[in-house]
Amino acid sequence: MGFPAQDTPMRATPPLLALCLLCPALHAAQQPPLRSPTPPERRGTQGPIHMVFDMHCDPWSNNQSLAQKWALYDAWLGNIDWLLVELQPYDVPVGFSSVGPFMEMVVSQGSSGDGAAILQRIYQTGAQIGVHSHTEWRQSAFNWPTYGYTGYSFAQAERNWLDATSWVEAGILTAFGGNPPRPLADIRDHREYHIPLENDWALALFSQLGYSVGAKIPKEFYGWYDHYVWNPLRPSAVNFLVEDPSTSATMVSVGRVIGLEGSANQDQDMTAPNVKRMFLQLYLNWRHADRTGAPEKIWNWGLAVHAHDIDPGEPSRTAIEDVVPWLYERFSNRVEPTGSRVFEWDTHQDVVAEFEAWEARYRGA
Repeated sequence: MGFPAQDTPMRATPPLLALCLLCPALHAAQQPPLRSPTPPERRGTQGPIHMVFDMHCDPWSNNQSLAQKWALYDAWLGNIDWLLVELQPYDVPVGFSSVGPFMEMVVSQGSSGDGAAILQRIYQTGAQIGVHSHTEWRQSAFNWPTYGYTGYSFAQAERNWLDATSWVEAGILTAFGGNPPRPLADIRDHREYHIPLENDWALALFSQLGYSVGAKIPKEFYGWYDHYVWNPLRPSAVNFLVEDPSTSATMVSVGRVIGLEGSANQDQDMTAPNVKRMFLQLYLNWRHADRTGAPEKIWNWGLAVHAHDIDPGEPSRTAIEDVVPWLYERFSNRVEPTGSRVFEWDTHQDVVAEFEAWEARYRGA
């Protein structure tokens, strides 16, 4: 290919045309890039998920010797100390409750005893020292026989509640040298129980003894839906899964013992992987409600453990060491694009306070 001859005329773009072609390019370069229209901002409609760490002391076998009971008591104090140290970096309040036999030991040791010191530390985390019982009643010093789960009368169930309540109150008084930081009825206002099984009797005892906070939501729900109830509720005497706004007591949702497989946990899998799965399931439902403008509700779930579950080497210890940091690292400081906080730890009493405030906001709705 040769060059054109010298006498061949060269073609040139007219100056005016070149300027006309250049101007649109210059104009475009001065404009910001095109963007899709920004959708209107939607603020979240949901408050945080209220997680509860439920820790309580069960009754030991009454057939053991007094020395064996004291040995268990000392071991449980060590376990509770471990738990408080483990939870402290993650700012987890302990939703504590106790049976009468454990509190009788606290009272026997006095205000300078190790039990009193543990109760003070528990109170400092969440200001709750609630009442727990199975079927036991106090016959004499350190002697708590049982009524069993069948054939008891209302008067016997009432005795079970009265004995548990009086000894927990005595333990609180002992821990604080007779001068508790709040009224006794407020500190111990959380009731977990095994009898009576009759709902109407139980609700009558809640009212009679001034309890407004419980954790008795039937676990059948887990079997039906593979997760727990996700909100507190005021239960009907007919069925505790049916809400009745006229009921004076509110039940808080808490799972079974963390770390245990279903075969050892009333067919409810609370191993660490499944706890994480259930929390993610809860979170995704909460997030959908928050981002779609669903009506506000109080979201709640929780983990449970007994003092005897966290002996060194037990699976509950390992699961706590796994799940609590996992929740902290991924959700404790998470804020959604809607501006809503995802999660916080609370006691049973805290959850009910949030629920009652929610009821007040929507009263008559």
